[in-house]
Amino acid sequence: MLGGKAEFYPTGTGKNEKLSVTIPAGVDDGAKIRLREQGQVVPGGSPGDLILTIKIDQHPFFERKGKNLELELPITIGEAVMGAKVDVPTPKGTVTLSVPPRSQSGKRLRVKGHGVQSASGTPGDLIVELMIQLPSEISDSAIELIKQLESETAFKPRENLKF
Repeated sequence: MLGGKAEFYPTGTGKNEKLSVTIPAGVDDGAKIRLREQGQVVPGGSPGDLILTIKIDQHPFFERKGKNLELELPITIGEAVMGAKVDVPTPKGTVTLSVPPRSQSGKRLRVKGHGVQSASGTPGDLIVELMIQLPSEISDSAIELIKQLESETAFKPRENLKF
């Protein structure tokens, strides 16, 4: 996504020299880069071109969708209910994101200009999907507070769900 230089020793060309190639920023998976006259030598002729096919590994947190990047961001139930400022990693560094009060899991927020940087043009955006996470252990007193919340609200999340 960020581009840069890569060095490698080509195989099947009969050459034993290290080659260097510049990978452009924002290059797509499957894109091809041609290195003129760096391929196999044709008997009685000049070397052919070496064609590199770009393979982009998956990132453990970001998913690429065109020029945009998507990230599932775990937040606590307190951050979702009351709102919060949380740090979010981006390819350009960490940014602080404002989670609006009363946010739901699945709410999508946009961080403009923090997606895939292309060689020309404007970068894409980072799309952050909020995912409310519960702790693996919940105390008895916390369970009582949740019971109190449930009894004070008439919220029925499956009311319109028909079978």
